[in-house]
Amino acid sequence: MASPIYFIGPELPGPLSDKINALKGITIKKCGYQMESNVIPHITMNLNRFFDVKDVEEAITSICLNQRPIAVSVDGVKTFQRKKTEIAIVYVAPEKNPLLNQLQRIVCEKVAPFRDGHALLEPGAAQGVHFTGKQIRTAKKYGYPFVGNAWIPHITIAFLLPDCFQKIGEELLNVRIKGNFLINKLILYQWSAIANNWVKYKYFPFRGK
Repeated sequence: MASPIYFIGPELPGPLSDKINALKGITIKKCGYQMESNVIPHITMNLNRFFDVKDVEEAITSICLNQRPIAVSVDGVKTFQRKKTEIAIVYVAPEKNPLLNQLQRIVCEKVAPFRDGHALLEPGAAQGVHFTGKQIRTAKKYGYPFVGNAWIPHITIAFLLPDCFQKIGEELLNVRIKGNFLINKLILYQWSAIANNWVKYKYFPFRGK
C-alpha cells in the first residue's frame, strides 16, 4: 500500500484565497473541470509521500523554531512558458523573495530523508508538465523537482487545456490581484481521496524573534 501524500506550504490569508477561488470558479463555469481548478489555493514548498509523518512533523517543528515571519507580495496572474499545444499552468504570482526561496530549500532538505519515492515523477502525477533532466535528478534527490533558486512560488488557479486557455486565458491574465501578507506559519496538508482535495493536517507557527 502506498504511503499517503502530503505537501508543506505557508498559510494564505482568507481574502486572497477568496479571490483565487473566484478565478477557479470562472474556469469551471466556462471550461468545465480543469486540473487543480477545484483544489484549495496554496503555495507548495514540498510534496511527497512519507514513510512516517511523525518524522516530518519533527523536522518542520525544528525549522519553525527559529524562523521569523516573511513578508510576501503578490502581483498579478501569470502562466509558465509553454508551447501552444501544451497545458497552461495559470497562477497568481508572489513577487521574488530570497527569504521564501531559502525557507523552501531548508524544508526540502530537512524532509528529504523521510520521503517514500518521488511522488511527482509517478505516472500521471503531473500531467502536462515536462520535467528537465536536472529537475528529474533533483526529484530523485529530494523527492521534489523544484528546490531553492529553481523553485518559483506560485498559487495555481488551474492547469488549462490549450482550447480552454485560448478561450479564457486572456481574461484571467488581465485580472489585477495585488496585495501583501505575512507568512508566520507552515501547514502540513494531506491528500484526501474522500474530499478529493487537500486537507489541513497540522499547523506549525514560526517561533523566531
